Amino acid sequence: MDLTNSPYIATDTVYVANGVILTIEPGVTIRFATETALICYGTLNTVGNPTRTKLHSHQIK
Repeated sequence: MDLTNSPYIATDTVYVANGVILTIEPGVTIRFATETALICYGTLNTVGNPTRTKLHSHQIK
């Protein structure tokens, strides 16, 4: 997931399948609707840096 297409809106649960790598680049925002989740059976890489930290949130506002 890249900053160019951010923010991403998850209106349903997102699954990362076994063997799949999901990389979330610095500064990317993902907003999840109520009662949704990110379920990862594969690999989740979240990348941060000093000017673009990581923030994990659970609800669309």
